Amino acid sequence: LICAGRVFKTDFAEEVKSGWWQSSHILDSMPWYPESKRAPGEFSKMTSQEFAAEYEAAWNEPPSYLAAAQFAAFCALSQAIETAASLNPQVVAAQLHNMSLHEFYGDISFGPVGTIAMQTVIVQLLEASD
Repeated sequence: LICAGRVFKTDFAEEVKSGWWQSSHILDSMPWYPESKRAPGEFSKMTSQEFAAEYEAAWNEPPSYLAAAQFAAFCALSQAIETAASLNPQVVAAQLHNMSLHEFYGDISFGPVGTIAMQTVIVQLLEASD
C-alpha cells in the first residue's frame, strides 16, 4: 500500500492496527520526514529533529511534511530578501529563481516556472503490526 502523506500522522499506526488496512508493507512518498538525517539548514541552522521538537512543543502534535514545507518556504523567501537587500518583488523573485539553498527539509531550488525542484524519499511504516 502506498499512502500520500499519512504514514507520519499521529494516529496512522493505530488505524492500521485496528484494521484500516490489512498489510504489513506500507510505503509513503514524501519530501521530508522528522527522522531525516540531513545536515542543519543553511538559513534555519536547524536539523529535522530540532524543527520537529520545536514544532511539537508549540503545537502539541508532531509536524507533517506540509509544516516543514511551509517553514522551508519561509526560509527560502527570507534568504532571498536578505540576499537581494530589497523588498522589491522583481529583485526578490530573481533571487528565488537563482537560489540553491540547503535546508533540513531538502535542497531548495526552483525550476523554470517557479516550482520547487527537489527529490522525495520513500518511507516504510515498520511498527504498525503487532
